[in-house]
Amino acid sequence: MSADLTRSGLNSPLAFDITRICAFTAALVATITSGCGTTHATLDFVAPSTTTAGIPFTVTVNVLYEGKPDTVINSHIHFTSSDAAAVLPPDHYFTPADAGSHTWTNGFALSTPGNQTISGAIFEATGINGNARISVSP
Repeated sequence: MSADLTRSGLNSPLAFDITRICAFTAALVATITSGCGTTHATLDFVAPSTTTAGIPFTVTVNVLYEGKPDTVINSHIHFTSSDAAAVLPPDHYFTPADAGSHTWTNGFALSTPGNQTISGAIFEATGINGNARISVSP
């Protein structure tokens, strides 16, 4: 099914308001990236501020849309780290069942002492990302 975007007026069954669709769900950013600003969606990392090298720790990532949990997200998160020797969990596919939050119990470990960062980004939407800064002791 396709829609004629040149039609005007909300009385047309084929006309729609892209702004309202984008406000309804950040998951649509994956499909309609040119119509949705990603400045309203963020990843909030809950992680320890310090850890010991090689010891696994728990991280929770909250997907927020306009400051509230994104309970309708359907997107993949990919992790990276400033620590080349970090142990990171595999990509995760957020679904509405996650209710905007997922916890990786003992799913991360940093190996290099000093200040390190773990970061996450949503595959389907450029600009939806977040990170945690962690001080690693030997």
